[in-house]
Amino acid sequence: MSDPIETPVQPAPPPPPPPAAAAPAPAPHPSSAPSVTDDPGFMLGVVSLATSYFVSIVGLVVGIIALQQSRRAGFQNPTAIAGIIVSGAVLVITVITVIASFLFTAVWLVFVLVMVQATGAAPTY
Repeated sequence: MSDPIETPVQPAPPPPPPPAAAAPAPAPHPSSAPSVTDDPGFMLGVVSLATSYFVSIVGLVVGIIALQQSRRAGFQNPTAIAGIIVSGAVLVITVITVIASFLFTAVWLVFVLVMVQATGAAPTY
């Protein structure tokens, strides 16, 4: 009779470790968000606001150009809007001042002519 040869039973390999949990996606870095300086009309808006006090027509034109560039790029440009508003206000005040100056000069000239005719003598300066 033959004795069956018993072969040693190999233990089953250990189960593989569970898959690692997926790492959460890193938060976007603050500098990766579009910033105000990415706006193509930002610097023109600043130039518009700066020049609006002294050269209002230039400030108005530059502000309109800056606002158009910003809107095409999908940005809002409050400095360009402020430059347009300030330039417009300064321009209106300048026009009113020039008209008032001409009117004052005309009234003064008429007053002097009336006084010269009333006295019959030429003014001595």
